[in-house]
Amino acid sequence: MRIIDIFMITAASTIISFVPLTMSGLGLKEGSFALLALRAGISVDKTAAMIVVSTAINYAIVGVIMFGFAGRMLKSSQMADAKKGQAAKKSPD
Repeated sequence: MRIIDIFMITAASTIISFVPLTMSGLGLKEGSFALLALRAGISVDKTAAMIVVSTAINYAIVGVIMFGFAGRMLKSSQMADAKKGQAAKKSPD
C-alpha cells in the first residue's frame, strides 16, 4: 500500500460523493472509499480505519477554517464597537 494510492482513493471517493444521489453524499463517500480500497488490495480493517481518519481530518480542517473565520469576524466587530465608543466619547452632547 503506497501513500499515493490512499490519496487517489480519497480524491476519487470525494468526487463520487458529489453525485446527487443522497443528501450531502451521505454514504456515497464511505461506500466508494471502501470499494476502491478493497479493489486496491487494502484489507477491510485498514479500510475502515482510513475512512474514520479521513472523515475526522476533513471535519477538523473545516472546523479550523470556520474557527479562524469566526475569530476574525469577532475581532473586527469588537474593533468597530471600540471605534464607535471612542467616537461617542469625543462628540459633544
